[in-house]
Amino acid sequence: MVIHVCDEAKNLKEDFICPRDLLISEMKYFAEYLSMDAQRWEEVDISVHCDVQIFNWLIKYVKRNTKENKDCEMPTLEPGNAISILISSEFLKMDSLVEQCIQYCHKNMNAIVATPCNMNCINANLLTRIADVFTHNEVDDLKDKKDKFRR
Repeated sequence: MVIHVCDEAKNLKEDFICPRDLLISEMKYFAEYLSMDAQRWEEVDISVHCDVQIFNWLIKYVKRNTKENKDCEMPTLEPGNAISILISSEFLKMDSLVEQCIQYCHKNMNAIVATPCNMNCINANLLTRIADVFTHNEVDDLKDKKDKFRR
């Protein structure tokens, strides 16, 4: 399947290819659109409005265990991409990746808040899930000068 990614912020468009079954199993958001009659798959046009680099990361993650990607490196979470990956993976219903992101945020929150990331895009559900893994002492120990997380 071809996924058209539109990155309005960078004025870019890029197409990504992913097998239908893999897309459905890894990005459950697409399951309701792609689990219908096989004759209609070709009619489905998938367009996603997202940062191209973030979607590229997500596609590499989706394809991490495929034969064609056995020589490719698994994409890694970093302080500069963790929040964007978290938000996108939740939207796309990538539950195991959401959990990995939450654990990464717990271990690396000082580094994350030091980046120019905008944490205002994190919805209440995700914020609660992240907050739940922190103890009061861990929150107090955060070096969050701009109150990005402790707001």
